[in-house]
Amino acid sequence: MNCEKYTSLIPGYYDGELETEKIKNFESHLNNCPQCQKQLQQHEILMATIQNVHDEIPHWSIQQQFLNALGNENQQMPRVRKVGRSFKKFLPYAAAVIFLAAGYVLGSWNPEKEGIADLKQDVQEMKQLVMVSMLKQESASERIQAVNYSQDFSNPSEEVINTLIKTINRDESPNVRIAAINALQRYGDNEVVRMALLNSFSFQQNPAVQISLINVLVDIKEKRALEIFNEIIEDQDLIDEVRKQAALGAENLI
Repeated sequence: MNCEKYTSLIPGYYDGELETEKIKNFESHLNNCPQCQKQLQQHEILMATIQNVHDEIPHWSIQQQFLNALGNENQQMPRVRKVGRSFKKFLPYAAAVIFLAAGYVLGSWNPEKEGIADLKQDVQEMKQLVMVSMLKQESASERIQAVNYSQDFSNPSEEVINTLIKTINRDESPNVRIAAINALQRYGDNEVVRMALLNSFSFQQNPAVQISLINVLVDIKEKRALEIFNEIIEDQDLIDEVRKQAALGAENLI
């Protein structure tokens, strides 16, 4: 059963933010899908664990400046929603990382920093830290959510890029791999990303993941993929849908 579109709804369903029609469709699927029932249960356990984390209280001046920075980020929420995610869902994970790593936050804070630009950079770095942490969750839906958050980074760190590359090659869930491939498309002008997408074919056995790779390489106009596409077209061990998509991709790149 293809659960990709349903697992991505789990966070919104848990938070009570889905529209009525989506709730009905999700619950109808949930009643007949043990896999999604397990994903929902894992999400509930994770959120309960986060809510039980005891807050470490930093110095009042750090609290105020950090909250001011978060306030500025919240004003940009409409822009975040364009990529299908709300920064609000990001905050529980941010809180967990902040409180569990309070020593790091306090130790690295420089009270001499001035200006909102420095504060916004600190918030961006924390977001990226949280995204990398979320990709270590057992739940595929949480890992998909983490990957989708990465699309909000205009200047992702090297760690974020490398983590997404590892995800497309090593994650056990094809749905998570597909989400990571689509996220990397945003950074298609990065040569490291382009080479990673080209090399990723040797790691992929799932047809849906293979087709996603083909489509992204075509979208970023990576002509070096032509040789790979031609090999796919002639590989009789691959299913017809993958070979046909490679043929279409080759036509678009010529």
